[in-house]
Amino acid sequence: SGLASAFVSTPTDYVKIQAQLRGGMSSGAILREVMALRHPASILFRGHVANLGREGVFTCVYLGIYDVAMTYVTDDTTTSSSRTTKMQADYGAGTLAKIAAISSITGGIAWIVSFPFDTVKSVMQAQAPSKPCVGLSEVVRNLYYSGKHGGSFAAFYRGCAASTGRAVLVTSSRMMTYELVARTFFL
Repeated sequence: SGLASAFVSTPTDYVKIQAQLRGGMSSGAILREVMALRHPASILFRGHVANLGREGVFTCVYLGIYDVAMTYVTDDTTTSSSRTTKMQADYGAGTLAKIAAISSITGGIAWIVSFPFDTVKSVMQAQAPSKPCVGLSEVVRNLYYSGKHGGSFAAFYRGCAASTGRAVLVTSSRMMTYELVARTFFL
């Protein structure tokens, strides 16, 4: 699901980042500008490989750790779909609190692990649409050697704390909604 969502999130993130950089230019105006350029798809999908990495790594880490943690916390060795049925009978505030806590923790971990991909994607998408795109390897190299401590992975984690706070809230609310819907409709 993470890789599939990248096909929607890459152009969406591109338009968002361009709107943020241009101080109030509407998304529609940005899209019209890009569509008037030669090869608009290649512009809208700048950073797509990095975004595939971000979405794929995030989803694997998040859902993998979440499932293992829920199995451990519920002391249940059945599959997640069987656990959902079992938890329907045990459903209550304690279960919801466990879901919120585990989802928050695993979402934060997954975002921290996938954040370097997001940094690379954002740098690639911040490039002016009328200019040739700087390639993935060059962006990675430039990031790695940038800053006061050149040759450091710290450059890939700029802004990670604030972004991880958002990821914790988003992943927790999404998983709680999923679990509630799954229990309500006996999925």
